[in-house]
Amino acid sequence: MITHPQVKWVGGSKEVFWFNGPLPHTTLCDAHVEDYQARVAMQRQQHREQQKQGQQQELTRHDSQLRAEYDKLLVGDWSTTYLSCLCCPLSLKTLNPKMKLIAVLRDPVQRAVSRFLEQQRSRHLPFHKLVANHTFASFVASSLADLRACLARAAPLSLAAAPAAAAAGPGALGSSLTGSQQQQQQAGGAQERASDPAAALQAAGAAAEAAGVFRGWGAGWGLGRWMEAQCFARNNILGYSAYDIFLENYLAHFPRQQLLVLYTEDLAHRPTATFRSLEAHLGLPAWQYDSGLTALAYNTRECYGWKCSRKNGTLRSHYDLTRQGAASTAAGGSSSANSRSISSSLDDHHTGNAGTREDSGSGSSSTSRATAEFNHAVSQLVAFYRPHVQRLLRWADAGVIAQPPEAWRTTYRTRTEEEEEEEYYAEGDVSGNYGSGG
Repeated sequence: MITHPQVKWVGGSKEVFWFNGPLPHTTLCDAHVEDYQARVAMQRQQHREQQKQGQQQELTRHDSQLRAEYDKLLVGDWSTTYLSCLCCPLSLKTLNPKMKLIAVLRDPVQRAVSRFLEQQRSRHLPFHKLVANHTFASFVASSLADLRACLARAAPLSLAAAPAAAAAGPGALGSSLTGSQQQQQQAGGAQERASDPAAALQAAGAAAEAAGVFRGWGAGWGLGRWMEAQCFARNNILGYSAYDIFLENYLAHFPRQQLLVLYTEDLAHRPTATFRSLEAHLGLPAWQYDSGLTALAYNTRECYGWKCSRKNGTLRSHYDLTRQGAASTAAGGSSSANSRSISSSLDDHHTGNAGTREDSGSGSSSTSRATAEFNHAVSQLVAFYRPHVQRLLRWADAGVIAQPPEAWRTTYRTRTEEEEEEEYYAEGDVSGNYGSGG
């Protein structure tokens, strides 16, 4: 994006982590704002100096209108940790209430798998010690249990406030609904909400969101909801995939028109259209990006880092494998097909310590067991993320965010009890014997 003549990043690299570092304890929402503004001013000064020196060779391919627009420089911050930072939306809004926000999301399970493998790859990465002695399956079992325990501790505080929230309705959160509209939304199901605090909390939240009112840190979240959000924000590998929690927080502080949600699948397969969406969102004139650059993938398992890259076409993409699993589910198979597709992709990339590849001498039984354990871990994550993805889909259908890839609808669709039972037996008993066939 910074090859566009009107776009620069705020620091000397893509991510400056000014308001939030890569670790939970490095949240810096009260970081020195004057220094941050000085960085922005420095970029603008350098930009003006380049204009004076006539260093506009790239503009020779473009028309005079673009030359006139060239001075309208946008300075951006690509720090990925800002999405999961609970206090960042309020800090960024204070910094610039007209700020344009962009969130690029990846399939939740794929992101968790990728993050796990990334941290295992190098002892210098911040969560290497956390995952070094785990397979992916054993890590999910441990970390998901911790995450659920954290949410269980926060739940009583959220549920205690649920009846009051339902009774107050979305208007109590600053809704623009009329009195009659509030009465309509409060009517119906009142008895059920009174007897079920969880249903009351969900009903109050859904009614508020339907009215365009979102809650967040410092903007409607009570203590329980704040603690719940912290559970996700402090679990880097699994928790960060609960995108709705963090997007809700931003939407509580910024108008939805200032937030553009994109998906990595779009960036990988439709880069030109994705860049046009970005330009429209930022109010930029169209730019002819180097197709050689847009076809490259960075931070891949084969070539990790920003100084090396691989062509998208040379990689077995998780996106394609997910669609294969999704197609199987749509045809009547269980979602464990999606688990197996991701497992196969990891096996193809020789990620042995991820729990999906065994030495050939270990026999088919141990290999089948490792694969089944991995599939079970993926299925657990799919079930865990399902309500979060369903919430994103409702927002997309309401026009709040862009539509996620169709595979998300299939993979994370609401399942019946019969389908869940069928899937459980299809995966095999991960604590028992598998036999030679898995």
